[in-house]
Amino acid sequence: MLNDNGGYARTHLRQSAAAAALKGSPLRDLFKQLHKARLPGHMSGCDLDFVIVEKNPDCIVAFKDVKRVGEAVTFAEVIAYNQLLRIAPLYLLYTAGEEALTAGQFEVRRYLGGNRGPNPPTIRTELYARLDSWADYRLWEQALRDASKRGGRPGNGG
Repeated sequence: MLNDNGGYARTHLRQSAAAAALKGSPLRDLFKQLHKARLPGHMSGCDLDFVIVEKNPDCIVAFKDVKRVGEAVTFAEVIAYNQLLRIAPLYLLYTAGEEALTAGQFEVRRYLGGNRGPNPPTIRTELYARLDSWADYRLWEQALRDASKRGGRPGNGG
């Protein structure tokens, strides 16, 4: 069935309760630990916390990395972030800890670029939003998705 949604039929697929309850991957964490422990130091890497995707049309809406307030960005993250900006916006979500994270309290900073050369690396960000609850977070993420569907990039008049 075609509709005004780019020719795609709207589906009503939802994430299962089991998938929503997952807290992380012990296998992924073990891989990261072994990568650091068993490979030479010059074989650097980093992980990314979350990629927002949209299916109508298929696209990456934004990248997110969650940081504790005061946590520095590593040189490997700067390299990855700079490359990812070519694809979609990247946001750093700063939170005070587990309790604040559970409450949905974030300072959202849009990553604008960085230099991996200095030790520690330097980055440019702008304050994008202060979120006080998961309801606020949902509205913020929906705004990102809506801007992406309009072909814009949030913060760039999209």
